[in-house]
Amino acid sequence: MIKQTLVHIYECQQCVITFAVEQAFEDQSVISCPSCCEEEWLEDVGEGVLTIG
Repeated sequence: MIKQTLVHIYECQQCVITFAVEQAFEDQSVISCPSCCEEEWLEDVGEGVLTIG
């Protein structure tokens, strides 16, 4: 079974990592980096479709 979900793609300028958060997550303003736990270094670099299958 293949599942597709819409995501926002973020990049932490401090940790230099890229990660995705489900677009269904209602409050995108509370997103923080999973590595350094900071939000001030985040840049929203776009949207995409994540395919799991």
